[in-house]
Amino acid sequence: MTLTYADLTDSERRQLGHAVHEAGHAVAATIFGGRIERAELEPARTTYAHVPAERWAEITFAGPWASARYAAGGPPSSMHLRAAMAEHQSDAHALTAAGDYRPREVPRHLSTCWGGVIALARRIYVEGSAGHEDVLAALQLPTDRGDDLGVELASIRAGSWPVSILRPAEGDAWRLHPMPS
Repeated sequence: MTLTYADLTDSERRQLGHAVHEAGHAVAATIFGGRIERAELEPARTTYAHVPAERWAEITFAGPWASARYAAGGPPSSMHLRAAMAEHQSDAHALTAAGDYRPREVPRHLSTCWGGVIALARRIYVEGSAGHEDVLAALQLPTDRGDDLGVELASIRAGSWPVSILRPAEGDAWRLHPMPS
């Protein structure tokens, strides 16, 4: 028997919501060129190995935005965003201090790879945590190239993800192919 969202208790749904929130932070950090150490469910937090300093507002906003989208079941309204900010006060305070309460790029980027956010949230919910390799796998990014993911991350930021990058034979040009559905 397969469990569905409807089979979850209210407590389990809240826990899944926390996993989505942390997945939002982790995916945004990766999209913007950072690296997480761990996204954890208990306590709900994401720790970072490296984050570009100029991207803290986006990475911070990504958690509440993911929570709001999860609660809304689709693109969140202002009401959903306010509720997510009220629930995640530390993120709201950090965004206020940064002077950028709603970074504009986050909704587009997380919407582009929402399936990856949900895949990572599922991993965090089931396993209790996830690492950087899990973020890469959820985003269908190669896990064997270290931080050499510039083309793929640029594709996500451009809104053309998921794609697979094929390494060319000697002398061939790079080719982008849509991922199979």
